[in-house]
Amino acid sequence: MSQATDRASARISYTNTDLKGYLPNSSQQKNVFNVAATLTSADKKLETFTNLTYFNSRAKGRSEIGYGDNNVMVKFIQWGHRELDMRELKDLYIMPNGSQVSWNRSAWDDPTPAYSNNPYWTRYMNYQNDGRNRVYGNVGVSYKILPELKFQYKSNLDFYVDKQYERNAVNSQELSRYFEISRQQYELNNEFLLMYNKSFDDFSINVNAGGNIMKRHYEYVYGETSGGLALPLFYNLKNSVSPPAAYNLQRKKAINSVFGNATLGWKDRLYVDASLRNDWSSTLPQGSNSYLYPSVTGSFIFSELLKDASWLTFGKLRLGYAMVGNDTDPYLV
Repeated sequence: MSQATDRASARISYTNTDLKGYLPNSSQQKNVFNVAATLTSADKKLETFTNLTYFNSRAKGRSEIGYGDNNVMVKFIQWGHRELDMRELKDLYIMPNGSQVSWNRSAWDDPTPAYSNNPYWTRYMNYQNDGRNRVYGNVGVSYKILPELKFQYKSNLDFYVDKQYERNAVNSQELSRYFEISRQQYELNNEFLLMYNKSFDDFSINVNAGGNIMKRHYEYVYGETSGGLALPLFYNLKNSVSPPAAYNLQRKKAINSVFGNATLGWKDRLYVDASLRNDWSSTLPQGSNSYLYPSVTGSFIFSELLKDASWLTFGKLRLGYAMVGNDTDPYLV
C-alpha cells in the first residue's frame, strides 16, 4: 500500500513466503514487513525520512553438508544398497518401542544400525531447526541551508537474533545428542553529512564532508549435551548424561570517523575526485588506534569528443590511487 502528496509519501508492504523443501520434513517460512515514509516542510527546506524492515524466518530440516551423519545423500550413496525398497524404509523407520528400523542392524539382537541411519529416520528424527528475527533500516532528517548546501543526519540500525537447534535421537547410529546456538548482534551508525553542489560556466563541483559513529555488539552462546541423552525425545541440555558443554562470548567494537570527498568536473568530460578519511577504532591499542587513508582519481570521458561515431556509445579512461585502512577484531593481541 502506498500514498503520496506534494509534501509527504508513505509505503507499507508485507511479504509472506512458505517453502517446502525437496527433502522430507523440510520447510521454511519467511515474513517481511517494510515501511517507508518521507515528510517535507512547506518551504521544501526540511525533510524527514525513514525506511524500516522487519524480517522473520523459521526453517526446519535444512540439509547437512559435507560428510556428516545427517547428510542423507552422502551417507546413503556410500552405505546404501541398490536393492533397497525406499517405500519400505519410509513406511517403517521406527518401532513402537522407539528403536530404529533399518537394513543394516549391528547384530541380530541389536537393532542399532551400522555406519548409516535409515534416511527417513535421519529426516524425521535427527532434523535441525532454526529461526531468525531481524530489524534494520534508517531514520533521518535533512535541511537545505542554501540552494547549493544541505545538511543531513541519518541513523542506521541493524539488529538480529538467531537461534539454531540440532538433535540426534536415541537409537541413532551415532551418539544421541542435542545442541543449541544463540547469536545476537546489533550495529548502530550515526552519520552527519554536509553536502555542497554547484555548477558554473563549464565547471561543476561536488563536496561532501561528515562524520560517522559506529557501535557494534555481538553475543554468542553455545550449549551441547555430553555422553548422550538420558531420556529419548526430550531435547534439553538438562537431559545430558554427563555435564553439558557450554561456551559463550561477547564482542564490542566502536569506530569514530571523519571523512570528506570532492569532485571537480569540466564540460562533463574531465573529472578529478579526491577523498580523505580518518578512523579511530576501539580494537587497536590506545595511542595507535587512528589511521588515515586518502584516494585520488582522474577520469576522461573521451566519447564526448566522438559523438558522431556510431560504433561507440560510451568510452572512459580512469586512473586512480588509493590507500585502504583497516583495524582488527575485538580482544586480539
